[in-house]
Amino acid sequence: MWAGDTGPVLWIEPAFGEFLRGIGPSMAAAIAAVGGMAALAGGSPVSAGLLLAVAVGMPAWRWPMADRAGRKLGWSVEAALAAVLLVVMAKWVARPRPGGGEVRVQRPPLAAASRTGGYLSGVILTLPIKPREKVLPSPPIQRGGQVTMAMRPVRIEFDGVYWYFQAPDPRPRRDAKVVQGDPMRAKIRSTNTIPIQMEAHQRLPEDISMDLYREIVVTVKDADSVPGLIRVSLLLAGEKGTQPLLLGARVLEASRTQRGFQSGPAVEEELHFVVTPAARDRSWSELVVRIEPERARAQAGAHVMVKNFLLEP
Repeated sequence: MWAGDTGPVLWIEPAFGEFLRGIGPSMAAAIAAVGGMAALAGGSPVSAGLLLAVAVGMPAWRWPMADRAGRKLGWSVEAALAAVLLVVMAKWVARPRPGGGEVRVQRPPLAAASRTGGYLSGVILTLPIKPREKVLPSPPIQRGGQVTMAMRPVRIEFDGVYWYFQAPDPRPRRDAKVVQGDPMRAKIRSTNTIPIQMEAHQRLPEDISMDLYREIVVTVKDADSVPGLIRVSLLLAGEKGTQPLLLGARVLEASRTQRGFQSGPAVEEELHFVVTPAARDRSWSELVVRIEPERARAQAGAHVMVKNFLLEP
């Protein structure tokens, strides 16, 4: 109750129904805010967005700024502050936590640091250290007065690293996170619509000439459960600064089946790549396997592991 311009002179306690009508919108906004933050923490961005929109919109609708004639002039200061606080709280809840089981990759602007907003510009996944076998070329043998080369396959067990990054970067940046793990279990996702680039890099202890070999067999294990084709390419890399040579691409047969997001035992496949004439008369120091899921599901790294290489004479 107001008396002219003398200020409030009497306050009458409202009935319980009026009390609920007054506090109800504030309670609904608070519940929506808590639910939205819980949804963000649980990895449901759509539900979180809807709940936080309700939480932000409710105070603005409930507390409009008005003049003494009761005409609405716009949002009140309280509503604006509530909106800002809710956005800050949502960002705090959605922050990445150390030790989490999922790594999110985001390519920042070229002039920015890679850990923009707590996310990573790239990941380098290493395997547990194990003894490396020395790769030697086939020794020469003498037959009928002529010296030829012994024709035997060379097997190279994979003990390299896996790269995860985003175009247009050609590789993970210098400050990319280095972690040890299993590519068939690693949860590495993109925070935007740019696909994840995944490559397996096997450095050779000595340069190998491809003159003696007709094909390279790559054995991989596919434990991915997401529907969609997975293409595997093999490249030969030489000295730093030279362009890698593509030997071809193959589609994993297991990825052609309708998996329906159901996990199962890993499927082992052998992929055959012919050594092209362009690969001969040169020495190569690295084997690169590029693992490319189709674009509709390329926002996450595929659960595929390279087991070994077999160089067939």
